[in-house]
Amino acid sequence: MIKEGTVIKGPFWPEPVKVIKVEDFTAHIHPMGKFSDLKKMIDLIQTKFKQVFVKVEINTRGGSISKSEYEDKILEAIRQAGIEIKGERLE
Repeated sequence: MIKEGTVIKGPFWPEPVKVIKVEDFTAHIHPMGKFSDLKKMIDLIQTKFKQVFVKVEINTRGGSISKSEYEDKILEAIRQAGIEIKGERLE
């Protein structure tokens, strides 16, 4: 499992992202917009609250990806980031 304080770098993020808090939730990924905007928002929220929990989920429609591209690019980026997938549904 990824550790708090870890800096995540990868092809899907325009800049490094520091993991502030890790909780055991089902792993779904869903940020909309740029990660830098999301990080700024989370940073602001963290100044106002003692604990901040972030849940990320990805849902897709209207397209497809090959199994090999999913495994080679998506899953590999997740592995390199040290993210543990708790739940995954492929259709």
